Amino acid sequence: MKLSIALSGGAARGVFHLGFLDVLLKEGVEIKEISGSSAGAIVAGAIACKIPLKDIFEIVKSKEFKSIFKFSLKTGLFKIDLNSTILDKFFLYDDLSKSDIPLFICVTDFQEEKALYLNAGDPKKIIPASCAIYPFFEPIVYKDKILVDGGYKDNLPSSPLNGNILGINVVPNCKIEKLTHKNIIIKVSQMLIRNTINYEKIKYLIEPQEICKIRAFSFNDLDECYGLGKKYAFNWLRQL
Repeated sequence: MKLSIALSGGAARGVFHLGFLDVLLKEGVEIKEISGSSAGAIVAGAIACKIPLKDIFEIVKSKEFKSIFKFSLKTGLFKIDLNSTILDKFFLYDDLSKSDIPLFICVTDFQEEKALYLNAGDPKKIIPASCAIYPFFEPIVYKDKILVDGGYKDNLPSSPLNGNILGINVVPNCKIEKLTHKNIIIKVSQMLIRNTINYEKIKYLIEPQEICKIRAFSFNDLDECYGLGKKYAFNWLRQL
C-alpha cells in the first residue's frame, strides 16, 4: 500500500503521529510523500529522512529536547534555540530537498497572511518556524520573511500532496464539559484551527476522539499518546 500523508499540528499530541506511523511502516505501508504543520512538521521531517520513529519518541521525552525552548519576552514568551544540536536529530540533511521521501513543511507567511509549503531550504529554520505558535514562541525570520506556525493557515496540509492521501488530525472536535474561561479559550482556538483544514483531497482521515483527554501543552501524557497512536493504526489497518 502506497500513501501520501498529511500530519496536523497539535503540540504534544503530535506524539500520536509517531505511534500511528511507526505501526504503518512496520506493516509495510510505503510513504510516497509527506507534509506537516507544527508538531506534524517535526514528525514529517523525521519520516522523510527515514529516522526510526521510536528514536524520535525517546528524544521528545528527553530533558535535552525540552531545553531547546528558552524563556524570552522579546516577541514571545519563549524562543526555540535554533543553534541546539538536538535539532540535527530530527532531520539528517542540510536542506529539505535532500530528504529521502518528498517533504513539504507548511509555514505561515506572517506579513502576507498565507500558507507556504516549503520543500527546499534550511530545515533548522523552516521546521522550527512551522512550530512557532505565537504568542508562545517568537516568529522566525528566514530569507526576509517572518514565519510563524503553519497551523494558522493550514493545520492539515494536504494541498501539496497527490495520490491516496491519509490525513491525521490530532485536533478533533473536542466538546467542553463546563463553560469556564479556560475551556472557552481552548474551544475557540480549536475551532479556528479546524477551520483552516481543507478535507476535499483527503481519502483517509484519522481524527481520534480519545485524544481529547490528552493535554496538548503537557509532557506528562506522551506515553499514553504514543500508545493511542499505535492502537488507532492497528484498528485502521484491520478495517481496510
